[in-house]
Amino acid sequence: FVKINIKMLKNNNNLLTIIEERKLFSGYENKKIKYHESWFEKINLFGLLEQHTGCVNGIRWNSSGNLLASGSDDLKVCIWDFSSSFMGKLSATLSTKHLGNIFDTVFRPNYDNIIVSCGCDGRVGLVDCNSPNSAKLIFDGQGVVSKIDFQPNDTNVFLASFSDGLILYDLRQNIIQNGTNTLSVSCSNQSITGLEFAPNNPSIFALGADDPILRICDLRTLGKKRSQDLSVVERFIIPNLIHQDRSNKELTLKSVTRRDIGISGVAWSKDGTKVLTNYRGDDVYLISVYGSHFSSEFSRPVQILDGDGDPVEVFADRVVQTYKGRVNSETCLKEVRFMWDDKFIGTGSDGGEMIFWETKTGKIERRIQADRCVVNCVQPNPFNHIIVSSGIDSDIKVWGIGEKWKNKNDQCANQSNDIGDSLVWHRRMKSARSITSPSKAADKLHRAQDLKDQGNEYVKSKSWTAANRAYDSALSEIHFIPPQPHFLEIQEKLEIACRTNNAHCLLQLENYEQVVEECTKVLLKSSNNIKALFRRATAYSKLKSYDEALVDINVGLQFEPTNSVLLNLQRDVQQKINQEKERQKKAFQSLFS
Repeated sequence: FVKINIKMLKNNNNLLTIIEERKLFSGYENKKIKYHESWFEKINLFGLLEQHTGCVNGIRWNSSGNLLASGSDDLKVCIWDFSSSFMGKLSATLSTKHLGNIFDTVFRPNYDNIIVSCGCDGRVGLVDCNSPNSAKLIFDGQGVVSKIDFQPNDTNVFLASFSDGLILYDLRQNIIQNGTNTLSVSCSNQSITGLEFAPNNPSIFALGADDPILRICDLRTLGKKRSQDLSVVERFIIPNLIHQDRSNKELTLKSVTRRDIGISGVAWSKDGTKVLTNYRGDDVYLISVYGSHFSSEFSRPVQILDGDGDPVEVFADRVVQTYKGRVNSETCLKEVRFMWDDKFIGTGSDGGEMIFWETKTGKIERRIQADRCVVNCVQPNPFNHIIVSSGIDSDIKVWGIGEKWKNKNDQCANQSNDIGDSLVWHRRMKSARSITSPSKAADKLHRAQDLKDQGNEYVKSKSWTAANRAYDSALSEIHFIPPQPHFLEIQEKLEIACRTNNAHCLLQLENYEQVVEECTKVLLKSSNNIKALFRRATAYSKLKSYDEALVDINVGLQFEPTNSVLLNLQRDVQQKINQEKERQKKAFQSLFS
């Protein structure tokens, strides 16, 4: 039985945090850090921001990167202060006028105390951190309001995307509830899910909707009637979504596209020439919206029939890069973000992962498990290495640069077979490995060590059932994704010890199938573990799976050729094989006697 020393774990973790903050925190508000792809090997979980009681659908940094706003299904807005620590701490919990899930929260530019929010209730609201009970209603409409974005260099004018169009609002006007003094337009009867202004032109913005067309629009063309269609400057689409009729050469959207593919998030490059487009039901694409250096069969705008059968002109040759490897079908809120001087991009996945690519090559730099179900938001801090993420879990994860991981897959969970089915979220929430903070991980490891020691004492008294329960409880404690590398080694040693000891108990309880299961999990982590090979071989022998038993025995003897326990088991299994062959021979002969 293995004795594992995990003393000073909390102290070591705190020391790491202090060192990292001293190295990287000083003066970050006014200085940019030079980023490098090697940082992805060092992304650690620094902590969890825990206050919300529902899914966290919207997280945004303020312009200086020292405050974070979050909105949730619990109808609350929280403000988190990062001005003195990378860990972040709760600054305010604010009630709102929302009646349904909050989908987005945005700081009013240059007003860090003012938060504008929107949600699935058709409402746009405003809260003031300095007056927690002064929540106001800006607009009370119908349908879903998914995104808000302020006009660049303006502290008053913002757009809000509705399920039936856009609302333009000016905060210098009176707070109203019926929208009579707003500008509003429709978007070809499509629900708008992605919205962002161009960084270098306060009139131009990008829209993603429940169809596969990326729209670049001009604020100066907005009308005052909701029935009036938005005047679109340009439309873009990826070419694999266009179908050409062989008989009449007519171009249309592929039929599957109309139902299953839309755009859940958009993000402009710093130079305002490209737009990241996060497709629901497809991949992430970088599309050039300005420039004429493309040449293909679609080098000029082509006319296609959109999802409503109406003719529209689109560019279909402007894809600069494709980013593959993530699933986006369960939610309509997944954002996409440029990060670290536009050299990399990040987004979430239905598998609960954050995924990062190199912008230029499309190479996946890192996959990190960041939610038990779905990650919707990935927000890099504009001035330092901190990344925050949120999704179906009720917390916000804070990530930063720390220890280097030996294996870049150490922060990944096994992919679930039911990804893509939101109806089984509750099952995934229950069975998935938790994502826990460093301090809680240390507590869990301490409890697991104590439970393992209890199990060892029960084994000494041959109380096999009690020992089995103790080991199972210890394994439940360590069923989490390690937040930082130094937790992983301790976690794996504990797991291997608990499972091999548990297999011994299960052999005494004659639960041979579970012995095989426990030992198999050990061997996936430690292929030369003699105890696991011996106990699984013993269980196979009891189950009369003699060939499998011999395989494990022979593997063990390769590592320890003189191991007497394995040699005795080998002779026993071979004897049983010979006896079984003799029995079968007699049975066959009796058929013809």
